[in-house]
Amino acid sequence: MMNINTNLTSDLDFDHAIFFGSFVMVSIQDKVVGMGLIEKFSEHEVQVSGKNHLRKQSVFTTTEPFDIFYDFK
Repeated sequence: MMNINTNLTSDLDFDHAIFFGSFVMVSIQDKVVGMGLIEKFSEHEVQVSGKNHLRKQSVFTTTEPFDIFYDFK
């Protein structure tokens, strides 16, 4: 199991994140641009929740999934 708030950098990190189903937050210059599960990765890109992100530009951090509250009144 991977620790929370761990930056993924190597192929092994990405393999572990896929294997353990780790929730990942994707950010570019401290701005969150995506989050979800890693579906696949290559030398240049990582696909998170159907969207490709460049490995050189993005920071991939394991995090806990956010709880969403819906108030049905």
